Amino acid sequence: MSEPFALDLSGSFFDTLDRRLAIGVVGPDAIGNPQAGTIAMWCRIRDHVIGNPASQAYVADIIPLAIGAALGAIPGATSIDNTLRVIDPEPTDWALRTMQFLLMADTMALRGDGPDWANDCDLLSSEVTETDAPPDYPLD
Repeated sequence: MSEPFALDLSGSFFDTLDRRLAIGVVGPDAIGNPQAGTIAMWCRIRDHVIGNPASQAYVADIIPLAIGAALGAIPGATSIDNTLRVIDPEPTDWALRTMQFLLMADTMALRGDGPDWANDCDLLSSEVTETDAPPDYPLD
């Protein structure tokens, strides 16, 4: 996986988030190679633990990567609605973010979901994210 996806992401969300891909292909490797099924990625926030609802929501907002992978395109969606169910607020360094692309309606809303797991295998949270999508996203 290229870091940081051959895009200039300085000053962005990705500057504060370490990622290690566990399942699937994302970023430039997914272009023209749509992925079916689950994308899984270990994530940690630099200089911060993941545990409270705000930190879990921050990690959960990486769903545009799964949407881009499912469409075979570079991610570029903006989250417009996130629903997070915190199950365990116990702090952890790394969280396994599992993401599943569910549907696309026109180019206005995409939806992805998945649970987050702590590095000790405890379930941290479950979430659903809806995003907008650029009009040039491939819809074939």
